[in-house]
Amino acid sequence: MEDTAKRLFMETATSSKAIRVDISESLEILGLPYMVFQKGERKLRFLLDTGASMNFLRKDVLEEFSEEAEILPFKMEFFGIDNVGHEANVFSLSVNLGHHTFMEEFQELESENSLRFQLDDQVVQLDGIVGYPFFSKYDACFSYGSKIMYISVPANL
Repeated sequence: MEDTAKRLFMETATSSKAIRVDISESLEILGLPYMVFQKGERKLRFLLDTGASMNFLRKDVLEEFSEEAEILPFKMEFFGIDNVGHEANVFSLSVNLGHHTFMEEFQELESENSLRFQLDDQVVQLDGIVGYPFFSKYDACFSYGSKIMYISVPANL
């Protein structure tokens, strides 16, 4: 299994269509991996959570881009760490990483205090969570030792 994982990582990392994402700064600042997308002039920081069944975006951030976001005609339920079900809107929104645009589905997170981390003398506020749908769609591969993530980008991006 380990050899297969290494082979897949190397195939993705050496692909001409792979985007290299350095997560070392986020690990140093927060101790958790996050990546930064761009939306217009706004930088959006997303926690990388391989266990999340959806991609999430805080509701207050969604409201900033309400004219661009397309709310989809259904809601989804998710269970947080409190094991309580939460039903929320699902919407489609594009975000940029380098010169690539990604059209993704996000579920809204109600609380603007979500994803707020208090570190010694500063507060780090993340904007959302990138979960399994994103990693699966783009064959994301991680090397926590190297603090690098690679994303395979389809030809149409």
